[in-house]
Amino acid sequence: MKVNGEPFVLERGAVMLFRPGDQLEGTQDSEDTLVVYAAHFDIYSAETRKRVMVDDALVPRIWRKMHPVEPMERMMQHYASIAERADELSRLEMSALLQVFWTWLWRIDIEQVGSSPEYLQMYLAPVLDGVKVNPGKRFQLDVVASRIGISPDYFSRLCKRLTGLSFQSYCIHARIHRACWLLRWSSMTVSEVAGELGYPDIYSFSRQFKKITGMSPRIYREKSSGLDKEFAMPWRPTLW
Repeated sequence: MKVNGEPFVLERGAVMLFRPGDQLEGTQDSEDTLVVYAAHFDIYSAETRKRVMVDDALVPRIWRKMHPVEPMERMMQHYASIAERADELSRLEMSALLQVFWTWLWRIDIEQVGSSPEYLQMYLAPVLDGVKVNPGKRFQLDVVASRIGISPDYFSRLCKRLTGLSFQSYCIHARIHRACWLLRWSSMTVSEVAGELGYPDIYSFSRQFKKITGMSPRIYREKSSGLDKEFAMPWRPTLW
């Protein structure tokens, strides 16, 4: 199965959660077929009973494998057996089954990281740490989002919610944070610092540095000996 061009393995116990707008492609071995259960659902506010677009932390990943697989299979078989019934009791039961299934997926995703961190950090911390460690690298939003199985738009909203910055702004702040450290503690020239952090010229570096810190790189270097600490990142990732 390919989701937006990214391949995933379909096998017994695999569960995939698609988002609106996903581009799907799939093939199956005719000599080794799978029974695939599918369910479509919307999410409603418990208070207003209106459909909502979920942009908070409670969204499981695209792919995971259930273990043990038998409870999930039995539940989906039961779901399929009542799906075509028109009575109100069956509709209520189907809704309850999907809520249970959603909870399973969420719990599996949390337990797979070995603890129960904030779900936002589970998604973003490895990426944001990577940006901080490699501030001179130019990270592409669509690429980093696809690596963790979420859309670029959703990734950007999560980043904004957690750090207060868009992903692009966070990358810029990471570069300026490293630039401050280099200007204060290294013997590199301003031009060398700009090159180290991937800027095409000293002018674009100085302009962005002043926009973030309020002073030019040269002035920062002159005054940094009197500062208590270098320019601080808005949020310091703790997970790797």
